[in-house]
Amino acid sequence: MARKRSKKAPEPKAGGASPAPLRLLFVAGVAALAFAAQLYLKTAAVEVRAAAADRELMARVAAPASAPGQFDRAIAWCSQHWDKTASKIAELQLENLKRDGGDGGAAATVANLMIRATEQDMRSSNWSATSAIAAPSALATKYRDVLSSAAALLRTAAIPDNETLPGHHGAHYSLALVYKLYPSLAAHGADPGAVADAGAAHLCAAQRATVATIAAEHRPAAGIPLATRVRDACARVDLVRDWHAAPRVSLEPTAADDRVFVATVVAPPNGSLAVQGLDALLHDLPIGDPGPDEFEDDFQARDCAIYAGPSRCYAALFRQFDNRHVEARPRTLELDEFAYVDGFSGSSYYHWLVETLPKLLLLGDELDARGLRNVPLLLPAGGPFIEATMQLAGRDAFRPFGTLHKRDAALVVTGKKATTVTWDPAPGVHGGAGAVLRPLPSLLRRARAALLPADPARRATRVVLVGRGPAESRAFGNQEALMAALAHVASQRNLDFALFEGAATPMRETVDLFASAALVVGVHGAGLANCLFMAPGAAVLELALPESEFGEYAAMAAALGLAYAASPLPHSNFEARAWPRPSNVAAAAAALLDA
Repeated sequence: MARKRSKKAPEPKAGGASPAPLRLLFVAGVAALAFAAQLYLKTAAVEVRAAAADRELMARVAAPASAPGQFDRAIAWCSQHWDKTASKIAELQLENLKRDGGDGGAAATVANLMIRATEQDMRSSNWSATSAIAAPSALATKYRDVLSSAAALLRTAAIPDNETLPGHHGAHYSLALVYKLYPSLAAHGADPGAVADAGAAHLCAAQRATVATIAAEHRPAAGIPLATRVRDACARVDLVRDWHAAPRVSLEPTAADDRVFVATVVAPPNGSLAVQGLDALLHDLPIGDPGPDEFEDDFQARDCAIYAGPSRCYAALFRQFDNRHVEARPRTLELDEFAYVDGFSGSSYYHWLVETLPKLLLLGDELDARGLRNVPLLLPAGGPFIEATMQLAGRDAFRPFGTLHKRDAALVVTGKKATTVTWDPAPGVHGGAGAVLRPLPSLLRRARAALLPADPARRATRVVLVGRGPAESRAFGNQEALMAALAHVASQRNLDFALFEGAATPMRETVDLFASAALVVGVHGAGLANCLFMAPGAAVLELALPESEFGEYAAMAAALGLAYAASPLPHSNFEARAWPRPSNVAAAAAALLDA
């Protein structure tokens, strides 16, 4: 029997790798691919279950019943309140709907014009939901008919008969807002809690529909023109909600709160990260419309990601990509690396002061502890209050940051590495519910410590009523009567009374006023954000919107050690005037002060 000849292992070539390391590299590569595929399938399964749960929540709110001719009467009423431009747009889109009842863009446009006309009339007509409940009026009926007709129109575009289709992204978003803000008008007779849940579901559905639009067509007409040619540049477009599962993201718990993380996001090979839009959306989609000469023969399409941070579904993706403020190509700013904080409407006063600034202060602490300096920082392009609050906090709070760049809707910032702050949502909170926007208590306390240094000599000596301008939503219809009632409550307790008028008060005076308040009374709105400057033990009385969307100030008071009570307004009073009964407000204020 012939003996088998043993083979001698070949000598490795000079400068080459031996087979064993090559085999190890191959096995490691296969394992990495398998892990990535498992991670993707797991993430996709979670998203599929979430989408199915959202469809169930949407289905709990039935299409509103419509009387014969209601829609035509609603359009006729709106046409009396539209200006020439809005009327022309509505006329054109209504013609498109007649030709194609499935035109989601036309349906969303007409419905949004109807909603806008109703809101403008609410602010100017001195109508209030309070009086409508006490004695239903013809105007209340008209608002209900218009908003329920708009909701019905949005439903046809957002919820197609074919459940495999995502629906129109803008219709989902608009329906979410009208359900959240006007549940008793847009879905008359339905349970307000079920309507709020459906609104949250539509908000997340808007994101899914946007991603589907990006991945499938991505024409400029789709309203998302900044990431064109995605099919040529991306093998797949994913929405990343859980940053723990993102392969190019590293998370480090912060020293202040182990539920909050500093996230470092690195761009994919041969690609860039980008931040754009009102809410500082982070993604790695290609920017612009690359021509064929920009694609080399060895170019390989990559997986692209859109990162949904703590704002979750509130980062309305189609709105972030919108180019309505861009005349031609967007302006771009190229940086090697940068720091930023996202935030829903981060340029508005409340969202800046209560959500964006606390995250920014914490990010500064963490980068300072790492010894980092001169990191470019992206800030929202808001009003002068942004610079004013940063000056109050002092330069040391922002020591790690270098050049400050104001971002706006027309600016896209690109780079290879981005650093930000993120955290996990509270268990059981839907991604489209308003609760996901609320910062963690540790962040609020950090912000107060930066803006209001401890002062043992400070005394609570005032009762403060937060006013709102006559043109603002939820402006008081009886402000003078409220002032008299609260001044009487204050004088009985040897306290001063003050009216706070936000736009007319410098930032330093605002801080001092709220820091000296024993009690602050105000309707739900940005002025109550100044409760951040109140000392522990003081009290807040909110004339609150009853919808579940609006629990910010109760959570804020609990985080800051403030006593809190709510005197609820009626449902659907978001844009209407507020007419609280002065005797009820005075009694609630007295109870808080005497507790």
